[in-house]
Amino acid sequence: MADFIWILKNNITNEEHVLEYIVERKKMDDLASSIFDGRYDEQRYRLKESHMKAIYLVEGFLSSNAAPNISQKSLDVAMMNTALVYNFIVARTDSPSESARYLARATNEFIGRK
Repeated sequence: MADFIWILKNNITNEEHVLEYIVERKKMDDLASSIFDGRYDEQRYRLKESHMKAIYLVEGFLSSNAAPNISQKSLDVAMMNTALVYNFIVARTDSPSESARYLARATNEFIGRK
């Protein structure tokens, strides 16, 4: 259903708890393709139905080989819609390494909240 979740483990009792955040990571070109073929709506629906706080992590830039008839403006509107209508956190990164840093910062935030 998604690409990442966080699991908090108590090292004394070995109990594990799934934190309330779930991440769907998409490269910009894949986002364009998923909008074009309808997967985007279905994925948003499944994430919303998980009753977790969804993070849509969009990585990279739109290439010239992306889905036909999908402009950067259309993608920007789709991401804004996802944030405003679906109440997802939408994060943009330029590269896989920047996405890894984003996830590491989120993890550090969760660790700080314990």
